[in-house]
Amino acid sequence: MSLVWHRIKLPPNEIYLDKLLRCGQAFRWVKNNNIWSSTLNNRVVFLRQTEDQLEYASLTSSQKNSSNIKKFQPKLEEDTQDDVLGLISNYLNLQISIVQLYKDWASKDAHFAEVSAAFAGIRMLQQDPWETLISFICSSNNNVKRISKMCHALCLEYGDFIVEYAGTKYYSFPTPVQLASQASEASLRELGFGYRARYVYETAQMLANDKALFMQLHSMRSSSFTDEQVHEFLLQFKGVGPKVADCVALMSLNRHSLVPIDTHVLQFARRDYSYKFRGRSNATLSSAMYVDMKRFFVDKWGSYAGWAHSVLFTRDLKDLDSGTDKLRDYIELYFESNLSKITFYNIFSKVFTSNSNMSYLSDSTYGKDNVKFLKVKKDPRNPKIHEVMEATVRVLLTGAFDESYTEADNSSIVPTDTVKNTILVEAKKFDIWPIENFAAHLAKHFINKYSWVSAVDVSIHQHRWTRISRENGASKNYDHSFLKDGDELRLSTLQYSRNGTFKLSSGVKDLTVLKSTGSMFYGYNDCDYTTLKPTKDRILSTDVDATWVWDSKKLGSINNINTLAKHGVFDDAFEAARKVTLDLFATENSPSVQNTMYKMAQKILDLVPDLENVTYSLPNKHYFLFDLSFQGLENDNELFYPSPHPNGLIKCTVARTPKSKL
Repeated sequence: MSLVWHRIKLPPNEIYLDKLLRCGQAFRWVKNNNIWSSTLNNRVVFLRQTEDQLEYASLTSSQKNSSNIKKFQPKLEEDTQDDVLGLISNYLNLQISIVQLYKDWASKDAHFAEVSAAFAGIRMLQQDPWETLISFICSSNNNVKRISKMCHALCLEYGDFIVEYAGTKYYSFPTPVQLASQASEASLRELGFGYRARYVYETAQMLANDKALFMQLHSMRSSSFTDEQVHEFLLQFKGVGPKVADCVALMSLNRHSLVPIDTHVLQFARRDYSYKFRGRSNATLSSAMYVDMKRFFVDKWGSYAGWAHSVLFTRDLKDLDSGTDKLRDYIELYFESNLSKITFYNIFSKVFTSNSNMSYLSDSTYGKDNVKFLKVKKDPRNPKIHEVMEATVRVLLTGAFDESYTEADNSSIVPTDTVKNTILVEAKKFDIWPIENFAAHLAKHFINKYSWVSAVDVSIHQHRWTRISRENGASKNYDHSFLKDGDELRLSTLQYSRNGTFKLSSGVKDLTVLKSTGSMFYGYNDCDYTTLKPTKDRILSTDVDATWVWDSKKLGSINNINTLAKHGVFDDAFEAARKVTLDLFATENSPSVQNTMYKMAQKILDLVPDLENVTYSLPNKHYFLFDLSFQGLENDNELFYPSPHPNGLIKCTVARTPKSKL
């Protein structure tokens, strides 16, 4: 079936499709074989351009309200040419001649006159307000390629199938009711919306639950409303700030004079127009400056200032090929694959935003490591009695940071210096004992403060300081004098996701122990490579590295960690695990490191019912007997030398036996 094309006499200086449909106004136009296509008002519209004509065609479905897409057949729109012409004319704002506008702007603005010739045919579209609102909510900290991907994902996942033509299936943009009823914040995050998922979903809910509000959104095109009223109306929606509000108003609500201001516009205002705010050329963009700059451009360009701004904005775009050809390829790939939609979108998102057809950013995290502090806690009953904690903290963030890697766009990045400052400030404000509680506090802080952070990984190492003991006197220990107990560390690690799931572990590391007898090793496999001699008496030394993982189901939510900490659950578990380790090490005539560490883990699980598993990693630090026979001396296990050679490393994890379901 061939498309039926209709023609409008329109030269390229009135409309230039290849630039107009790639310049960041609309995000669902796809180009294939020099034909642009998208869906408007539940029909597929095709556009192409010749030297002096704009040609259009249209398809719609021959059946409606069917859930089986195979029943839908293309229907040519021959009998509705006037309707389609009206739709396209309104969408492209063809009633307005931009040739005359360009002349007017050039007469007032020498810079515009100099650069505009290469960017003729850029006009303002008049789009659907609902789709435009959602599209620009997605534009926060984003680029044209990724916004396009998100908009297409919404259509494929939640929109209505319209028609299939030339191997491509076309879907409508979903309504507020469809998004509110079928989507969720979690499902939108899986589609790659990041922190914007909540804004999209909540905005859909607002409009789905209030039909009058939805009608009012569309009525904002009326000239009875001022630009200021339209701007304020749009600010009520989630994820809409001044810039997004002005984009929606300009591109869908006939607010031709509005100029959306962001850092990009600020840059060319300073560069090309020597713009200064209150005499300063380096002022930070503020609310007052935003209003002043809008007025600056209206004074320069007049009542169609927003249109003129779009020309210069297009001129400054780094990549006018917004990936529309590649986008078409990936949409077609989806229909040819057997992948689930979620799996496909995850792959599609990564590949589409990469700089190579063969590579993509598969994973990333970042943060601050080695943040060190020592905190003094004074006894409220006697301020001269102190506790001290010396800690080393690492915080890693995961979230919507892909653009910083793939596009050199740092707008979503929380600087690692900010992460460091946060750790130190919260350590001052918060009771950091025990470290498990401080880890939970930090994780919740970053999740709650930065909506685009999806997961936080906190690791804390606490150095062991103990009060110096008095040999004589009324008090057992000195009040504020401490002894550092070697290199021993108390550990806590917490991984916390925005969906509420968490994994908490505690542990001890670099607890160096040695016993001069009471260790054996014999009965092992002996082969032609074996040189080790069996022994029933040897030195055993190791640096204990033990970790115990808490059962998240038994702990409940992350918010329960604070209550459990106050009841001493984590301190008691640490002391119990440490005591078990030292007692068994000291008292057992160990047949092997393997057997001893297994018994240690078993005992800890018995003593602490809220644990899921215990892991030990024990390097076998060898001490070998000196051979003093050359001096006629007998060395009866008295003089040893530490081996500089490779050491054994033994690891095991002991988990709790699952309860039988029978």
